[in-house]
Amino acid sequence: MSNWKRSFCSGCGAIGYVNDPSLDEINKIYLTASGNPKHSNEFAFGSTTEKIAKSLLLTSNWHPTEDFCLDYGSGGGSFSKVLLEMGAKVVVFEPFGENPKVPGLEWYRFWDEVKPNVSFGWVFLVEVVEHLLNPVEELINIRKRLLPGGKLLITTPNSKGWRAKFDGIKWREVQNPTHINLFSEKALRICLKMAGFNDVCRILRPVNYNAEGISRLMLSATQVLGIDGGLRMIAKVDS
Repeated sequence: MSNWKRSFCSGCGAIGYVNDPSLDEINKIYLTASGNPKHSNEFAFGSTTEKIAKSLLLTSNWHPTEDFCLDYGSGGGSFSKVLLEMGAKVVVFEPFGENPKVPGLEWYRFWDEVKPNVSFGWVFLVEVVEHLLNPVEELINIRKRLLPGGKLLITTPNSKGWRAKFDGIKWREVQNPTHINLFSEKALRICLKMAGFNDVCRILRPVNYNAEGISRLMLSATQVLGIDGGLRMIAKVDS
C-alpha cells in the first residue's frame, strides 16, 4: 500500500491515485480488514448508525412513498433497517459485503440480478462512491434505475473540508487505501453531470452526527459553511 501514490487535482480539488489499484488488490484489503478489528476501524468499515440515518433522511426531506428505495452499499444494513422502520419499500444492492439477512429486504450483489422492470423513487449512496473504481459508470447505472423525478442522495468525504486542508496527505480519508477517489463539491458535480444528472444541489442543513457539546456546535457550523468533513448532495432525474 505504501507504493500507491496519491494524485491531487489543483483544478477541481479531487484526490485519487496516480495509478488505480486493481480490483484484486482492493479485495485483498477488504478481506484483511474484515478479519482484523483494528484495520476495520482504520478503514471506516461498519454501517451508518440509526441516529445519523434518521437525521440524514430528515435533512434530505425524504418521506416514504409507494415507490421502492435502493440502498446501494448497505454494509450491515443499519440504514436499510431505518428505512423499513419508517415505512419504505427497500431493495439493497451490495457489491462489497455479505447479505445482512435483514427481514423484509431484497438483497442483490450484481445489477443483472435486479429485475429490469424495477425502478426506484430514491437511491441512497451513503459513504460508498469513494470506494468505487469507476464512479461515473455506477452513477449512470443508478440514473437508469431511477424513476422520472427520482432522487439520488449521495454522501462522501469532502476533500475541500477544513480537516482535509489542514492535514493534507495525512488526512484520515486519504490514509484509507480503500478510498479510491475523494471528491470536492466541484469534482462530484462533474461526475454527476457526466452521468446525466443535471439537477444537483448540496445539503448544508446540519446532520446530527455523533458529537456533543461544543463539538456538536462546531460541527453544525462547519456544515452550514460547507467546510466540514463530508459532502451531502441530492441529484434529481428530470421528470
